[in-house]
Amino acid sequence: MEKILRTDNAYEAIDKINTNFEEAGTGANPTSTDIRILYRSKERERDLITAMSEATFLFFTDIHLAWKSDIGYNLQRIVQLANKWKADGKLTAVLNGGDNMQLGTESYSTYISQMASCNADLIQTVGNHDTYGGIDTYDAFIAPIASSYTGIIQPANAAANDLCYFYKDYGDVRVISYDSVYARSNESYLTAEHTWLESVLSDAITNEKYVIILTHYPFLENNTVKVENCSWRTNFEHKYLPDAMLSGQTIPDSACSIVDNFIDGGGHFVCWLTGHTHTLGMFTNSLHPRQLLFNLGSANNQKNESGLQLYGEADNKYDNLCYVGVNKSRNNVFFMKVGSNDDRWLQKRDTFVWDFANAKMITCY
Repeated sequence: MEKILRTDNAYEAIDKINTNFEEAGTGANPTSTDIRILYRSKERERDLITAMSEATFLFFTDIHLAWKSDIGYNLQRIVQLANKWKADGKLTAVLNGGDNMQLGTESYSTYISQMASCNADLIQTVGNHDTYGGIDTYDAFIAPIASSYTGIIQPANAAANDLCYFYKDYGDVRVISYDSVYARSNESYLTAEHTWLESVLSDAITNEKYVIILTHYPFLENNTVKVENCSWRTNFEHKYLPDAMLSGQTIPDSACSIVDNFIDGGGHFVCWLTGHTHTLGMFTNSLHPRQLLFNLGSANNQKNESGLQLYGEADNKYDNLCYVGVNKSRNNVFFMKVGSNDDRWLQKRDTFVWDFANAKMITCY
């Protein structure tokens, strides 16, 4: 609680009174549905991560806007929280792992209007659902990013050729939006994207950039290795979905080989951020063990398979986000769960820290 002092002017006193009322509603059973109030309890850890990080991000994925009758409510809440944390000086950008739509264009206007109301960059990758229903994926999702934010670096003739991959640097952190969806369905597209990826990673070595790759599909399930002694993973018998169900909907192994070459050349690879399976997990790859992949469940409260879907809008477990920070001096990446932080096996997920230079877990609780 904020103490009101005799020396406070009227505005300072009013701000403190409002803060105290907000904090009174953020206990075990908060009464407010305002996401900015519900997650006030996360701000102390958020501030610690920010103090140690070159850049910080809110990551969400698989919002599937038309899945429930109240289209876009979870996304509206994400934007509200992002705007507050951006105003607090604690957020660099928002990262979106794709699958904004369900069956096509039915909720596209909702996505665009809410994206436009976000005061931070909202960087996304393409999900498989974002290609359904005859939608022009590049014009719908990539063109607005390229036209709205400064510093977006695309391949040559991206618009003319509908190339849905790009990157942006945030200080010394390079966020690459890698298109695993079209790459999996078109061999010439895959070849062109990988030629581009090699050049972007070579440039990252030259310019000492720390690389996050945002993409929709995860690793091939048979190559996936759960991080040991880590509660940040699903307890399903399989790792997320069997390969037969994914039907080639995975990161191409050749992309992982390119990242290995980047690491061998002295590059700083932080992690992959992915979605698609609607389950949560921290994984490495048996063929590429230096690469961490964080797969986050759906941000839509109706579709988060790992989480308990018991919570209402006034509960601080209703949302499913993660706050990510990159520390370049110690080669650490920080993950702080925001919203749903336990699952049907009563596993808790609050904070995870990974040493990406040595590919080992530092903290998990």
